[in-house]
Formats: sequence, structure tokens, C-alpha cells
Amino acid sequence: MILLLGLPFWAAAAEPAALSLEATFDAYAQARFQDDVRAKDRLRRSLQTAASPMLADIELKVEGRAFQDLAEVHGETIADALQARRAAIHCRATGSDVEEIGTLSFGAVTYRCVLPDMSGHFEAYRGNRERIKDGKGDPMDDPSFRTAYATALRSAPDGLHEGSMRFIRNGGGPWDSIEMLYFDADIRRLLMPMQAWDERIEGEGLPADLSLRAE
Repeated sequence: MILLLGLPFWAAAAEPAALSLEATFDAYAQARFQDDVRAKDRLRRSLQTAASPMLADIELKVEGRAFQDLAEVHGETIADALQARRAAIHCRATGSDVEEIGTLSFGAVTYRCVLPDMSGHFEAYRGNRERIKDGKGDPMDDPSFRTAYATALRSAPDGLHEGSMRFIRNGGGPWDSIEMLYFDADIRRLLMPMQAWDERIEGEGLPADLSLRAE
């Protein structure tokens, strides 16, 4: 009889609970960058509180994909360096704001990330690019540059990156964000900022008035 009376209490305690807005962001960041198993479990259980949870969609959000296939894209040396520094990336929510419209809640989270600052390697990239005939080659195709960049990536000082992210919640369900699907890809671009560096170099070669228009 005692066990039967206790069953509803334990059953209710075992049900997953939706995370708060800021806790949702923190769980996403820990799951994707530190590969934190407990954070993944908290996030997974939170997303499962949706009215119609899609398990495949949940796994995509929990696991992420931006740090897969690194060797095929950047080569083994840089891939190893990226994976090593990935675990040192820490992103935390610093504040949030919520607006209620009917059954929907719209949230905005401000966050701060600590991650390797690669800006000090810009001049080396510029120099390597200038050595490539007609500027048509890719410095990342140069094995010596890839090795140097991987070394710089492993030893780069920490820097701060701040931003904001939008979330949505329906009724009493979990907070979720389509922007979080691309978050680790955005961070990866900060670690491998070659496209931004190319645009900067090309902008420097324009007359002043055209350069301002390009910005």
C-alpha cells in the first residue's frame, strides 16, 4: 500500500522538466562545445517536453554537426587543433528578456564566449596570400601555412566574443531557437576567419570611397 501511494510522486518526479531560457542556452553551449553528456541529457529532456517532440530533430539540436568532417575540409593538422581548442570554448548567458504574445513567448539571450583569438595571425595570412601568384590560390592549400595556423590555433590567447540569440516557446513547453542550429558553425568561422580576412584584404585594395561602400 505504501509503495502504491508513493508511485504517483515518483512518477511525477521522473518526468522531464523544461529548462529556463538562460539554462537552455547554457545547456546548448556545453553540449556542443564541451561535448558535456549531462548537459546533453538536460537539453534532450527539456526539448522532449514539447507538445509533439521530434526525436530526430532533438538529436540534431543536441549533437550539432559543425565540428564534424573537419579533416576532410581543413586537413588532419588543423582538424586536431580545432578539436583541441573546441573543448576550451566556454559560452554563458549573461542576460535575457522575454515578451509574451498570446500563448507564445519570445526570448532574447545575451551571451559571452571565451574562445581563441586568431586575429594575431592575420598578417601571416596576408603575407602567404600575397606570395600566391595573381592572388588566385588559396593559402590554406599550402601545407606549411596549415601547419603554422594549427600551431597558432593551439596557442592563441583567449578572447571574448559577445552576441545575442533569439528563442521561442509555445505555452509551457521548452525554449528553442533555430539560431542555435548554426551557433557552432558561427563560432567555427571565428576560429577559421579566412573569408572575413579575404574581404578585409580586398577592401584595403579599393579606393577610399569604394571601400566605404563595400562596408
